[in-house]
Amino acid sequence: MPKLKIRFVLPQPGFVKRAVYDLLGQEVDVLIYKEIPAGEHGLNFDAKGLTSGSI
Repeated sequence: MPKLKIRFVLPQPGFVKRAVYDLLGQEVDVLIYKEIPAGEHGLNFDAKGLTSGSI
């Protein structure tokens, strides 16, 4: 599976959770789960460890 860069902007500081879910709605990976400052941010997601059809 390819790697994916996810970009997002926060207008003010805050707690952020970004997760990946499968087709059944089950959480398969948490990319970030913490307080982060305002501004532009990027996350890298690599599905290498997930089985085919997981997401």
